[in-house]
Amino acid sequence: MMFRNSVRLLFSNFITVWKILIYKIFTVVTTLSVAAIVAMPLINVLNNNSFFENAKQELADAALNFNIYYILSTFASIINSFFIIVSDNLSAVLGSLIAVLLILILFGNFLSGLSDLAVSESLNGYMSSNANYSFTSMFVKNFAKSVKLQFVKIFINLPINLLVGFLIYISLPLLSSSNEFIVIFSPFIIITLSTVLMALNLTIFSGVVPAIVVHDSSILKGYAQGFKAVKRRFFKTFSNSTIIILTILMLNLFFLTLTGGAGLIITLPSSIFLLAIFRMVMYYGSNGMRYYVDPETILSPKKLEEQDKVNKTKFII
Repeated sequence: MMFRNSVRLLFSNFITVWKILIYKIFTVVTTLSVAAIVAMPLINVLNNNSFFENAKQELADAALNFNIYYILSTFASIINSFFIIVSDNLSAVLGSLIAVLLILILFGNFLSGLSDLAVSESLNGYMSSNANYSFTSMFVKNFAKSVKLQFVKIFINLPINLLVGFLIYISLPLLSSSNEFIVIFSPFIIITLSTVLMALNLTIFSGVVPAIVVHDSSILKGYAQGFKAVKRRFFKTFSNSTIIILTILMLNLFFLTLTGGAGLIITLPSSIFLLAIFRMVMYYGSNGMRYYVDPETILSPKKLEEQDKVNKTKFII
């Protein structure tokens, strides 16, 4: 139900996808521009070892290949090539590498996350009263609180995100295992592990931003309210999170291969927006709140419907 309603809200508010796309492009360009200031030693070493040329060719081949094993092997090969080149030239690139990683991980995540409250505030207006709020005005309105939220995320969410990424990375050697049985099932194992870890991460923190937006809570109180909302329906939320993460992974991989990567211009911002919608749907449902899924349809949780029937019966009596 949460998954279906999230998809319905995605199509009802699809214009927001283009706004997210524009902001994410701004984020990527800004982050890479800042990183470029300190990245030249690293870029020169990678370029001298034909890293970019080889990676470009491998990605081009993967984009035209519908074999999931080949696609995963390509990503693993590029990552391993990067680490080998860096380790062989560590003294020349160490300072540049650390600076680039700090910019990409800290500054990039910080800048990208500044839009979270604006997107959720717009969604809250639509879901609660069928109102359309300007993304720009919501961004300006929530900017100060967004900055505080991103600082808190650096200490709470970011370490967990890095841990999830590391666990997925250490599963990639399964693709080149000496055991033929493991190699055959390695794509299944890697995708399953990735889906479960990302779904669990999504589930745990899915109520934080909605709580801040819906109740205009402080950041720390929003975390407490969000965890409480998730606790009420943890397994249901986790099940739907798994479906959403798996759908997003498969959809993006499909469009990557089908369109040579061009389709990601639509699927990536759509995926980001779908995750934001899912968080709001989970929170509304956990708190028994009615919400619009389109201009003509209002959904009421069963508890509210039962309460309405009781009140109606009392009135008749």
